[in-house]
Amino acid sequence: MKLLLKLLAVVALVPVKLIELLFTPIEQPPALPDYIDVKAERLNSVETELLAVAEAAQGEPTLQAHDSTEPRSLSPIERSKLVKSLLDEAYSQGCESYQDLMAYVAAQSGQPCGKRAIANWKRERGLIAA
Repeated sequence: MKLLLKLLAVVALVPVKLIELLFTPIEQPPALPDYIDVKAERLNSVETELLAVAEAAQGEPTLQAHDSTEPRSLSPIERSKLVKSLLDEAYSQGCESYQDLMAYVAAQSGQPCGKRAIANWKRERGLIAA
C-alpha cells in the first residue's frame, strides 16, 4: 500500500503526507463525558408551559385557549414602523408639539416614544430642517 502511495505521489507530484491523509479512514469523535447531557437545553417559557401541559395530560388530548391579553413584543423595526404610523395619524389630527405627539403614541400603543424618534420622523417628513 505504501509503495502505491509513493508511486501516486511521484506521478501526481503530490506530497505523500497529503495522499496518506486522503486515504486515512475517518475516526469517530471521542465520546462525551457522562456529565455532559447532549439533550439538555434551555427552554423558553412557552416551551416549558407546553411541556408541563403535556406531562399533566399524559397522553390525553387537551386544548387550551391562548391568552391573547398578553401584549406581543415587537421587534425594533416593527416598533419603529408603528410609531411612525401613529405619528402620522397624530399629525393629521392636529398634534404638532413633541408633548402632544408623545402623548398620542403612548395612548395608542401603550408605550411612549422618545423625542429622538419624533425628531427623526419630523426630519423624514420635512417638518424641520435637517
